[in-house]
Amino acid sequence: MTTAEFLDLLIHAISSEDWQRLDRGDPSLVISRWNLKTLQRMRQYQPSSGCIPVEKTEALRLSLSEYLNRTMPEKPEGHQWIIISCLFLAFVARDPLHPQEIVRHLPVLKD
Repeated sequence: MTTAEFLDLLIHAISSEDWQRLDRGDPSLVISRWNLKTLQRMRQYQPSSGCIPVEKTEALRLSLSEYLNRTMPEKPEGHQWIIISCLFLAFVARDPLHPQEIVRHLPVLKD
């Protein structure tokens, strides 16, 4: 699948009603500021040429879904925003999945 096709799939995974809610900043949405900005960026993004390994996108989607079901079971309505944002960042924009100013301040875990 091309990068442009994958980006189009991600954009259309969000309903027009949900895009309107995102654009309005609907306070009932369970979404972080980072993911909201990422989704807004995604809609305007001009992808480079290239191919997306579909099996890797599905593996990441499943991993994220399992992780979120374990760590955020009380907020399943927020999972889609995280998953779509991460797929966009990892495979289309090829950017870090987390704000780097936050990641730099996390403690380093040792074995």
